[in-house]
Amino acid sequence: MPRRLGQGHRTNAPYQAFRTADGWINLGGGSQQFWQDICAVLEVKQLGDDPRFATPALRVRHRKELEALLQPRFLTAPTSVWLETFEAVGVPAGPILGYDQVFGQHTDEILGELGYSATRRRRSRTSAPGRSSRRAPTSGRRRPP
Repeated sequence: MPRRLGQGHRTNAPYQAFRTADGWINLGGGSQQFWQDICAVLEVKQLGDDPRFATPALRVRHRKELEALLQPRFLTAPTSVWLETFEAVGVPAGPILGYDQVFGQHTDEILGELGYSATRRRRSRTSAPGRSSRRAPTSGRRRPP
């Protein structure tokens, strides 16, 4: 039975969540090019040449060591800085949002655009293509026509 990896990917590393100075970032560093770019961004180019991390399979094998070496670097800057920097070099990365960020000020605007009431969080009864205003029967049996 495979062991649990938490936020880590089973066949790629580093491909997981890292704590930053003000939050969390999810990093996708599965390819060799992404790995080299990650080392450059984090200013740990020596890890790119380290034989323990030379291939994706070796990085997976030495995942715990790799995480222990990378995590302190992420704590040196806020999430926004890392996202901007990784985006500039094309490494897949994204923020991990808390509830306050997910359900923040723009939520009501987005819900309104989707036809939901901003205060009641219930879809309004507007007609939409493919939408029926009839309720489903309460049981599987219906009267004949």
